[in-house]
Amino acid sequence: MKKVVIFIMLIKSITIFAQNVGIGTTNPQSTLHVVGKIAGDSLAIGVSNPSAKVHIDGDVKIEGINTIEFGAGVLPKEVNAGKIGYQRFSSGLDIVGAGTISGNRKINFYNEGGATFNGNVGIGTLTPDMSAMLHVHSTTKGFLLPRMTSYQRNYTINVPVEGLAVYCSDCKGLSQYINGVWQEIPSYPIGVGDYNAIINPKTGRIWLDRNLGASQVATSSTDPASFGDLYQWGRNADGHQLRTSNTTSILANDFFTNNGLFIKNTTSSYWLSAAIPTDNVWTGLSAENNPCPSGFRIPTSTEWDQERLSWTSNNIDGAFNSPLKLPVTGFRNTDGVIGNSPVRGYWSSDVSGDDAIHIAPSGNTTTLNTVTRAIGLAVRCIKD
Repeated sequence: MKKVVIFIMLIKSITIFAQNVGIGTTNPQSTLHVVGKIAGDSLAIGVSNPSAKVHIDGDVKIEGINTIEFGAGVLPKEVNAGKIGYQRFSSGLDIVGAGTISGNRKINFYNEGGATFNGNVGIGTLTPDMSAMLHVHSTTKGFLLPRMTSYQRNYTINVPVEGLAVYCSDCKGLSQYINGVWQEIPSYPIGVGDYNAIINPKTGRIWLDRNLGASQVATSSTDPASFGDLYQWGRNADGHQLRTSNTTSILANDFFTNNGLFIKNTTSSYWLSAAIPTDNVWTGLSAENNPCPSGFRIPTSTEWDQERLSWTSNNIDGAFNSPLKLPVTGFRNTDGVIGNSPVRGYWSSDVSGDDAIHIAPSGNTTTLNTVTRAIGLAVRCIKD
């Protein structure tokens, strides 16, 4: 009799595995169809040894507009907080953060390796413009870049990529990494021509990125498009500084000139009457003859020396490889002739007796020397 019972149970077991099984329903639609609640220590689907309360090896499909809800019933969270739903709030997949009201639900992403989004991303808009990878829309809020000091910018960002931008808190402006150096993005109009501002991270000083009158930043130490104009010390930009300007041997009667002529004087250091004091016409931001754009001025000899000490080599190569990209510009002699040897350099705002002080990069060394004020040299402006 026991053998018969066992045989009958075996037949029933085979029958169960051969058809759908229903619990709480007489019409099961799946191999296992449960109507009602399932309680257990863990749920394993597609895996024999679950490592979590719910462990699924394979695809999970949720049909309709249902949601996956996290932290249900946690007070005082807003009713829709912590849900993932398809077309619940919009026409896409909605991931809803935590919060007490709909206005402060937040989603936090923690990913040390970075997060990747394929396609264009919209913030504040459900329809980001297809021409933009990131479209931020708001009529009440702005876009805030990372904020840091110049020291943090220069020394804590590991291998900055070309075009990287930050807000420099002690520089009081935006900075962009271009051509291997951090360059200031001025928050005010430069004022003359097509100049940009550049910063030397070692000295912290801000300069124009090219010489006055230059059409581009130097691509080499001998790039003629980067040479710029040649000023007589202390003169305003009346046109005399152009390399093609005409000349005159008549000394000026006023330190502010408007004839546009390069004044030749091969017998003394002046381009105007020595009786007229001119020692301060290039001194400071408010100098009478300051040729630099608004907010910039002629550097002092001390400021030039600080720059020189920051170069990798104290010569022409060091000058060009510095953040200022200083080329060898040549000079205009006191007879009005353009020359290249001996190498001259860049004016400072300082004088020494009848002469003025300039910095002179050369093949062997770079020095601060004095030279007649009537000679024509290049000008690179510094921010005050």
